[in-house]
Amino acid sequence: MKIHRSNLNNAFGKLRSIGSVVAVTALVLGIIAFAGLLVLAPIASAQKTSGTITGTLTDPSGAVVPGATVSVVNERTGAAREAATNEEGSFAGPKECRAARC
Repeated sequence: MKIHRSNLNNAFGKLRSIGSVVAVTALVLGIIAFAGLLVLAPIASAQKTSGTITGTLTDPSGAVVPGATVSVVNERTGAAREAATNEEGSFAGPKECRAARC
């Protein structure tokens, strides 16, 4: 069977047409995915740069130590914060210590 040149060109034309549709579809899906990432990226921020340290201060016998001063020191920056224990020996601190400052 002999293929006529006009039929051969028509077959490649259809393939080019299908390829163009696939390429345009892939481009549109890529743009939608990228836009979705841009919209969702600020919402997806999972790391916190601040925190609170809590605890109970006890002496060697296990008794709580009320009214003591507890120092919290960032070993990387040397920044220090202090907190006082309450009547039950509990403390919480620092209230706010952002990564840029601590």
